Amino acid sequence: MTPKEIVKYLDEYIVGQKEAKKTIAIALRNRHRRMKLPKEWQDDIMPKNILMIGPTGVGKTEIARRMAKMMKLPFVKVEASKYTEVGFVGRDVESMIRDLVNNSMNLVRAEMEEQSKEKIEENVIEEITRKLIPPLPKNAPDQKQIEYQHTFDKMKQKVKNGEVDHLRITIEIEESPEGDDNLPPEMIKAQESIVKIIGIFNKNTQKKEVTVKQAKELLKKQAAEKVISKDELKKEALKRARNGIIFIDEIDKIAVSGTQRQDPSKEGVQRDLLPIVEGSTVNTKYGYVNTDHILFIAAGAFHVSKPSDLIPELQGRFPLRVELQSLDEEALYQILTKPKHSLIKQYQRLLEVEGVNLVFEESALREIAKYAYLANEKTEDIGARRLHTVVEKVLEDINFNADEYEGQDFVIDDDYVKQRLEEIVENEEVTKYIL
Repeated sequence: MTPKEIVKYLDEYIVGQKEAKKTIAIALRNRHRRMKLPKEWQDDIMPKNILMIGPTGVGKTEIARRMAKMMKLPFVKVEASKYTEVGFVGRDVESMIRDLVNNSMNLVRAEMEEQSKEKIEENVIEEITRKLIPPLPKNAPDQKQIEYQHTFDKMKQKVKNGEVDHLRITIEIEESPEGDDNLPPEMIKAQESIVKIIGIFNKNTQKKEVTVKQAKELLKKQAAEKVISKDELKKEALKRARNGIIFIDEIDKIAVSGTQRQDPSKEGVQRDLLPIVEGSTVNTKYGYVNTDHILFIAAGAFHVSKPSDLIPELQGRFPLRVELQSLDEEALYQILTKPKHSLIKQYQRLLEVEGVNLVFEESALREIAKYAYLANEKTEDIGARRLHTVVEKVLEDINFNADEYEGQDFVIDDDYVKQRLEEIVENEEVTKYIL
């Protein structure tokens, strides 16, 4: 996708923030350009990491998340402040790379399962048919073998068409013990070795009596394990992880401003982040991952501190700076109505389930945006998240009594919104608690 197309895609989900979208679109396009160059050039061209500056709830995380989804890249969001927590034992800064690899494995596995969908289904149907018609002994006469094959094929077709979904069969489900992926790699290897040894002596299979319909779902995972090549999966997942996106939120919380006394834990976290962002090799349970070409997007409100309060080495690793604007009344109105799955559309679809046609008048939407903006002004500015609280308050009664309005139109006008919100917003103390 060209930068213009990327911005157009992001516009469907995120209102405003043109500068941020533009910077991100260029950063993404440059990665594509890099991949087209000869190998020697690829190694030297590093991704330009991005620092997003702006209050909470203006779309920083959403831009990064949508972008990763669009590019089918693994994406991980971490809070920088969690690394300063007391008792943060065994979960080091490198754990973000391990999370990225796990995310990449799930992403690639889902894609491979989709590609091998027919093969997996065939495998499952074959297995279920064998349970319904047990195979003949090997020394059975040829005539019997031909008859059996004929019956088997007919039954297989019935299983495929769902004609025997109600029948009950006994299947064996293999259960693989789950380990803790956030342990250091050496401990993960030891953990896996123990699990293998236990597995040799104690095959962890469970017999379950289920219907054919349930068996189709339960056996899918086992069939996928047989069909998908583990080596290919691992190879592709590691390749994607090396080009993944890591979103480091609340980076301003680890910045140390001059007025504060030197906080060793905050500065320590910055120094721990540095080699990861700078480019290093991290050992994960699936193999080594080089972080040179991972795109790091850091974000923070920077109310108390400034980007220059970060240690110079870390500042230098985020050359692209983008400032996101606070949301005014008009932007909040646009957020309510413009995105593909906007908040208003979500509530309309939810109430459609109950047979209620929820209708918002233009004036009502303007009032909701106005009250959300006022609440942000009077109390802490939490951006677009305030809309959730306000809309939830407006729709409280209809959500509760939806069954009484089945088959009817429920119209919300500006008077209805005022009636629900005016008193709350006017009293600052009440606003703090309710909105």
